Amino acid sequence: TGVTLCGVAATVTGVSGGTQIVATAGAAAAAWPGDVRVFSTSFGETVKSNGFEYLRAEQAALAFAPASPQAYGTTNALAVSGGSGTGAVSYAVTGGPGMIVGGTNLAVTVGTGTVTVVATKAQDDLYLATAATATVVAVKADQTIELLPVSGTAFILGASTTVSAQASSGFVVALMNLTPEIANLAGTTISFTNAGVARMVAYQEGDSNWNAAAVTNEWYVGGMITNVAPGRANVGGGIEV
Repeated sequence: TGVTLCGVAATVTGVSGGTQIVATAGAAAAAWPGDVRVFSTSFGETVKSNGFEYLRAEQAALAFAPASPQAYGTTNALAVSGGSGTGAVSYAVTGGPGMIVGGTNLAVTVGTGTVTVVATKAQDDLYLATAATATVVAVKADQTIELLPVSGTAFILGASTTVSAQASSGFVVALMNLTPEIANLAGTTISFTNAGVARMVAYQEGDSNWNAAAVTNEWYVGGMITNVAPGRANVGGGIEV
């Protein structure tokens, strides 16, 4: 006696009363309904059309733990582990200030709130679809400020130069002269009026998406060299005046 279920050979584990057969299904390559065929040496072949169906199984647990917190304006790659089978993995934002970029990356669009992300592993021939949900806390992004001239630049007394400051956020940067006794700031022009160390801070207050930032530069102001005698020797590395 032999039995096939959906075309897959089954193992006969018992016969009851000459009219009942107990069989264990073999491993199938996919889930589908099909015929039950019993081959008997006494009665030949008996067929029950669509009498058996291989069902998809539940997948193993899907592990999904995206990086959190995530700063405004940044994009982080998403990944899962676990699950079963060959189903493709997809991601979707179901709530909060985020969006999926390029299919597998999470972009945060606001500097506060909580993003809810669902990872789904699709069904295949043997396994049902499964999903896992995770949350990502959105936070403000840090910004940087470039203040020019660069810190440590030396100037002679009486010189003036243009000061420029730019924030990575693109916001307007404010300037504050910390040493008015050394230098005078008028708009974006600084004039060095006394010898010493001139200090200036550039700061940006930030907003709901950006943290505040500040940077301080120092510039060295020396005495003016005058009345250099032509043709005189440079003694000891100094200039004789």
